[in-house]
Amino acid sequence: MRFEEAKRKLAEMLPNEVYAHCLRTSEFAARLASEKGVDPSKAAWAGLLHDVARAQENSVLLRTAAEMGIIVDSIESRVPVLLHGPVGAEIARREFEVEDRQVLHAIAIHSTGGPSAGPLDKVIFIADKVEPGRTWSDVKNVRSMVELGSLDDGFALCLASTIKWLLDNRALIHPDSLAAWNECIAARDERQ
Repeated sequence: MRFEEAKRKLAEMLPNEVYAHCLRTSEFAARLASEKGVDPSKAAWAGLLHDVARAQENSVLLRTAAEMGIIVDSIESRVPVLLHGPVGAEIARREFEVEDRQVLHAIAIHSTGGPSAGPLDKVIFIADKVEPGRTWSDVKNVRSMVELGSLDDGFALCLASTIKWLLDNRALIHPDSLAAWNECIAARDERQ
């Protein structure tokens, strides 16, 4: 499927605000990828389709995950919205003909991050959190730091912001987010 065709199909599947977020994420991801030495075409695709399942209700996400053979862990069963990444990756594969494993993986883990996240995974995680339409309290500062620093530093900063928000709101934290954070800290300590 061509990119423009995928955009049209996605527009029919999502509410306007989610679709607009996907477009901004795609554009930001492609630009960030280009600046950080990552394939901008892959970033554009993953950014475009990262929230393809975001509008599904929790019960639908749980049912769809089961139908697709996606293993649901204890956190995802309590916070089903986290399944929109893995379910979205499978929708991207089945309905948008995406075959690139890196693109599918980046879509799958864009909400939580994960251990051994690759460069494309990091770009999409970052782009989802700081694309120009985001308005959370420190987003402008984080966006500037992401653009000026390394990809690894930007990923760690966005993970930290996400984890802090979850802690402040007394919300469950997915183990993949914690594993990714611990890897970032271990890598930083090895560099020093």
